[in-house]
Amino acid sequence: MRDGSIGYWHHTSLPRTSFDWTKTKKDEIPKIDAIGIMQKWKRETLHDWVDDMAAEIGVHPDSANHMGVAWASQYQAWAWPMSDGNGRYCGIRLRSETGRKWAVTGSRQGVFLPHAPCANRVFLPEGPTDTCALLSLGVFAIGRPSCSGGLVELKNNIVRLHIREAVIIADNDEDKIGPTGLKFNPGYDGARQLQAFLPVPSCIIAMPTKDARSFLSAGGDCDMLNSIASSAVWGSIEGPGSS
Repeated sequence: MRDGSIGYWHHTSLPRTSFDWTKTKKDEIPKIDAIGIMQKWKRETLHDWVDDMAAEIGVHPDSANHMGVAWASQYQAWAWPMSDGNGRYCGIRLRSETGRKWAVTGSRQGVFLPHAPCANRVFLPEGPTDTCALLSLGVFAIGRPSCSGGLVELKNNIVRLHIREAVIIADNDEDKIGPTGLKFNPGYDGARQLQAFLPVPSCIIAMPTKDARSFLSAGGDCDMLNSIASSAVWGSIEGPGSS
């Protein structure tokens, strides 16, 4: 893996947590200093490393820098900061080179909020890398932590940033069968739940490709994306589908 001083790769063991997860409730775990940790890791991260990572996942390096990504040498993973409803770092999502995803112990759930010029329309994908892809397309985006998470943080940031409308991107998940035998779709179900919670007019779209990153790599652009959103069915703040 990447060495924090010279930029080569080697394998290291991950540090052990001091908490017994089998006996400790989440609310009892002390919160981390996400701001301080990310500042330290950012100072230790070379620009070339971010450029290489961005190229590997197929996004523009500027978009990754807008997201505040840094290399966490002690975890041998890329660290993506999560923000609360006031725009302050509250947690850190980790993503290894092999695609493993987890969070730093003590993180609180937040959204992936870029330090980039805001716009009247925000796109709401899942995860930090799809958020980077949308920023690379030239639109403003805030990443959800999961298909059903981050509702309060998204709402508060939309109000705080004076955003006027939102486009929720639902992943193209296949239908699943629940314990009762009924079909459900996590991506669309989570998107509908979010839409009912948002304080601005919104719509739900699915990318014509697997996700935002594949849309970008396939030659999708800002005009195409906004055209898809503009032709979607929009719901008012009173709820989806209302007039």
